[in-house]
Amino acid sequence: MAPRNRGEELLAGGVAGIVSRTAIAPIERVKILVQTGAGRSSAGYTGLVREMYHNEGLLAFWRGNTAGVVRVVPYMSATFLCYEEYKAALLGCGAHKQQAALAAGSLAGVTAVCLTYPLDLVRAAMAKPSSVYTSMFHALRSISAERGVGALYSGISATVLGVAPYAGLKFASYEALKGVVGASLGLDESQLRPWQRVSAGALYSPSVRADRGSGCRGQCRPGLRCDARASSTPSSQPVYPRDVRCRQYPTCSRPSLALSLKGALAGLLAQTAVYPLDVVRRRMQMHDGKTALYSSPWSAVATIAREEGVRGGLYRGLSLNWLKTMPNVAIYMSLYDILKLQLRGRLTHD
Repeated sequence: MAPRNRGEELLAGGVAGIVSRTAIAPIERVKILVQTGAGRSSAGYTGLVREMYHNEGLLAFWRGNTAGVVRVVPYMSATFLCYEEYKAALLGCGAHKQQAALAAGSLAGVTAVCLTYPLDLVRAAMAKPSSVYTSMFHALRSISAERGVGALYSGISATVLGVAPYAGLKFASYEALKGVVGASLGLDESQLRPWQRVSAGALYSPSVRADRGSGCRGQCRPGLRCDARASSTPSSQPVYPRDVRCRQYPTCSRPSLALSLKGALAGLLAQTAVYPLDVVRRRMQMHDGKTALYSSPWSAVATIAREEGVRGGLYRGLSLNWLKTMPNVAIYMSLYDILKLQLRGRLTHD
């Protein structure tokens, strides 16, 4: 294993975050307005988009993106750095690779949220059509002066409850799908080209066809090598026929396409399940009053469901969230990998 460089991990995570955040900013702005009820149109999302463009111009879709980018650099840098730290620690304790990715992803997501939450709140506040803040620093000063420093953390409990399962499944799914893409092409994960890494990120929703004739698809532990073409590939390491070896030698873990797609589906279901908490978070962030809007996340969920309904309240804007997720995850997960390997001089080019 190559020695880790934390500076490279921070840089790669920050750049990946900037690119992905800017790319999906228009969808995120529309979603925030829909979630909070600030954006309504009888013609649906397309009508709202047309109204925004007509009333505010094209740049309206990137309103608040500067604050979003300022927030996403430390957020994504902290997420990926903490993920690498937690994963290394868990693997060092003997945890399985997928279990380590799941737990490390959840812990990294929560850690990054706690470190950067005020910036997320300011970004949401600046996205409102009625926002009076001229900059994120102006927003930080004004909110803390008017409502106290605690107001900068309004909605953090709902955010933590939502991000833990989603972040864990996101990292675990991506790690598994990288293995599947590499195995289907007969490549090690470190040999994957940029477009192949992007496809692994995009596989968070679609599927990939594995070549069933490519042999054992595992990442073997030192001392073992799996190869279905044993007769034509001499090696000093023991080579076992795929079907026999994968039954008798459990030290080789073969990533399964079906299992990986189940992980991606689990990520999508987790995102859907915790989506009401995202709605609660946005409403608490954009509340201007000095008193709390809701007494707790669960009280907020019950109130919104009772007053606005489940579909029209708790899941308002869900389709926009789905639309945003695939390109967002594909960009920042794959770009982080690409940049990290590029900095280490280990990326395979066409």
